[in-house]
Amino acid sequence: MGDGIDIVMRTSVMLSFLTTILSVIGALILPVTVVIILLTIRKKQNNNSNSPVLTVSARVVAKRTNDWTRFDNFSLERGFSATFMVQSGDRMILNIDKNAFMQLNEGDMGWLTFQGARYLKFTRF
Repeated sequence: MGDGIDIVMRTSVMLSFLTTILSVIGALILPVTVVIILLTIRKKQNNNSNSPVLTVSARVVAKRTNDWTRFDNFSLERGFSATFMVQSGDRMILNIDKNAFMQLNEGDMGWLTFQGARYLKFTRF
């Protein structure tokens, strides 16, 4: 009979230990993930800021809206992007604001000004 109680006690201790370990791991994962995301955003901003401002001949080949839900207040957010084909034949997808989105039309040709992955302006020919 003592063996049965011993097994139950050992199992209880092991479950408590595992629960504690999993709680500690879970508590570490969230802050580490947040730090990684913030560092990635900061790096992208620095890369854009350190890139030269370029102006190239380009054509608007597509426009898109991107909808997502913010989880902090459950509101619907909308982002805008445009795909440009530059003179080298490469395609660039850049995030743009609503005003630029409304002014661009697929097929427009003009001068695309950008810095890294940051859209600055588009001027039609």
